[in-house]
Amino acid sequence: MKYIPNAKGGHIAKPGVEPEVYAKEMTKDQWKKYEEAAAAYDKAEDIHKKAEIAKDLAFATLGKYQHITGQIGKQGSLFKQQIPIGVLGEVNVELGNLKLANKFTDMVNMIPYGKDYYDVNYNAGQGVDDFVKFKFRDIVNNKYIIFRAILSGISDSITPEWNGTRYIGRPDQVYVYTGTDREVGFTFEIYPKTKQEFPVLMEKLNYLIGLCYPTFTKGNRMVAPFINLTIGDMFVGTPGFLDSLSVDVDDNSPWELDEGLQFPHHITCNCSFTYIGKYLPSTLGKHYELQWLEDKGWTTKDENRFMGTFQLEGDGKIQDTHVPHRTGLNSGGEMDKLMNPEKPNVQ
Repeated sequence: MKYIPNAKGGHIAKPGVEPEVYAKEMTKDQWKKYEEAAAAYDKAEDIHKKAEIAKDLAFATLGKYQHITGQIGKQGSLFKQQIPIGVLGEVNVELGNLKLANKFTDMVNMIPYGKDYYDVNYNAGQGVDDFVKFKFRDIVNNKYIIFRAILSGISDSITPEWNGTRYIGRPDQVYVYTGTDREVGFTFEIYPKTKQEFPVLMEKLNYLIGLCYPTFTKGNRMVAPFINLTIGDMFVGTPGFLDSLSVDVDDNSPWELDEGLQFPHHITCNCSFTYIGKYLPSTLGKHYELQWLEDKGWTTKDENRFMGTFQLEGDGKIQDTHVPHRTGLNSGGEMDKLMNPEKPNVQ
């Protein structure tokens, strides 16, 4: 077993194993049912047989994602009144070891500051998933900040820098390339669905602002607030830093009225992230986290010679290497078959 129970009833990974691997193993049964139903549907010979299988396929499709949809919170459903315990309203509901939650609570919003998706004891110890991964990681202090991925306005601005020089006798300039800057901009919304989520979200927002300020050593020297950013599979643990952050309160947002919690409910955060990246930046490199591309830098002296995502063939000239070095997706897909124009994979 790759993951073992921890003292709090959740699970921890053995060294060298990514948390996402465990999450996929825990949902293996749902995926298996979906794949079996989808295969049976494709093999059905006529429309009547397909109609019989369609119901199974629909339920299997729902089951594939229900571990995520069940964590959003069941707003609008009937709720039997519970005995109040005096903290944040009627919250005496058992959900694992989470005492201050009920069935309306959004489990992603409830992930506390410093914890990753799979570090919390929700969902029977399986952690929490969002439809799209979205998190900040404070590299210096090893703390995660996770919000629900209500994203908009994502932009990726790449700005090459060229210096031009004019010489006597020529009307045009001679340009020298000096480098490239890359900025990722995005906006996300913060909105609690229940009162229980509200202080958790405000605390995470507090520490998100902290990612614009330094940490200090014992000698009071500043340490720059470098972070890893994850947005889906576009950027996965990508190194960089926040060069700007603005927190905007919606004019129509209600406010919490309890003393000590008088903050607005609906907050919009606008972020600008300076991209540093994991890989050697190059023309043939890896600029998004495409799982099937592997960037090994520029190693032209070894036996296995690479130029970015290309493994050199023949006499080691990039002109003789026609396709990048591709591997399979995590789900097992063979990308070379899909990308091959002569023998396309149409399944």
